Amino acid sequence: MQSTEKISILEQFYIACTKPRQYKKLLNVKKWKVAIFTLLMGLVITLLGPVMDLAGFAVSVGGPRNFVMNRLPAFELKDGQLKLERAVDFNLGALHISADSNKKSVGADDFDDKYSDEVHFSKNNMVVKTSVMGQTITKNFSTMKNVTFTNQDMANMLPLVYFLIFVSLLFVYAGIVLQYLFYCLLISWLVSLNMKTRNQPMAFGKIFQMSIYARVPCELIGTIGLTAGISFFTGIIWIMIGYLVSYQLMMMGLVERKAKE
Repeated sequence: MQSTEKISILEQFYIACTKPRQYKKLLNVKKWKVAIFTLLMGLVITLLGPVMDLAGFAVSVGGPRNFVMNRLPAFELKDGQLKLERAVDFNLGALHISADSNKKSVGADDFDDKYSDEVHFSKNNMVVKTSVMGQTITKNFSTMKNVTFTNQDMANMLPLVYFLIFVSLLFVYAGIVLQYLFYCLLISWLVSLNMKTRNQPMAFGKIFQMSIYARVPCELIGTIGLTAGISFFTGIIWIMIGYLVSYQLMMMGLVERKAKE
């Protein structure tokens, strides 16, 4: 097979998205280049997803400071209790946020399966569900009786908020890359089993390398659809479709490769 070590990142991306029957050309790409491609894909997904959501939200509300001071209802956290001028319920991209100080408390029962990430506030506590960390976090305001926090305090803390958002996005990016590799690992396992049943065993490392490229189209479509607010791309049906499409793309490349050999 002709060496493909000089294939650029853009060429790899083009083949991954449009020419599955040429995936065999990508099997000779050096491992470090495949690693760079994977990291860049994670960056693209992060930019098209969470970063785009944040940017779109900031523009729609006239900027973070305007949102805090004029669009967000007046609130005060004092003596371990939260008071809100009125209840709020909105989405920040894929993140669902609600707050109602008429509720005494919130818990896991307030979560909605159609959202992967949620934050709920009540008079006495808050609860967070995050897909990146894969856990639920509860914070009782009774542990913050010496804290007073209002809209103005939040506005004053915006530089710190920007920094925390940046740090959070780094964790989100790492989570996206790990999730990407996990999906590739699962698809590779299924393809490996298929190739064995065909009496055409293939090194698992090569199958895994091919899966990184086969996963690209569905990841991009799903990310763009989710950013556009289409709930279909958060459901189990889309996850199954993504697996099946990636699996089929890999088989297209593998079958042709075996046929020529």
